[in-house]
Parts: sequence; structure tokens; C-alpha cells
Amino acid sequence: MDQRYVCDCLKNCGCSHEDIEKYQNHRQPNRYLKELRQKQLDEVHKQQDKLAILDQLCYEIKEKTIHGNYKK
Repeated sequence: MDQRYVCDCLKNCGCSHEDIEKYQNHRQPNRYLKELRQKQLDEVHKQQDKLAILDQLCYEIKEKTIHGNYKK
């Protein structure tokens, strides 16, 4: 596979220059890609947790507003 294409893909998914260099020099590049993927997935899960908190807050505010218990 063309290295330029691979580097562009890695840049587009948010990998740092350091990550790209590590990929290029890694003895098992596919294994390193799996590590990068897991790192990205961990970040997604952290963001999902934050969104869940905001969703819960919005829900609670909406419920309190509808039922007249919301205090300004």
C-alpha cells in the first residue's frame, strides 16, 4: 500500500506526527494500528460518558420545567 496514502489516513484520523513515525518504524505496523485504534476508541468512550452526563442534565432540567419544580 502507498505510504503517502497511509500517512494521509493517519493524519485524517487525528494521529500525531509522532504516531505516524512510530507506525512507519514499527516492526509490526498492523499491531501498532490496532493500538492506535484502541486509543481512539478509548477517547470516544470518554466523550460518550460526557455526553451522557449532559443528556441527563438536559432531561432533568426539562422534567423540572414541565412539572413546575424548576427554580430560577
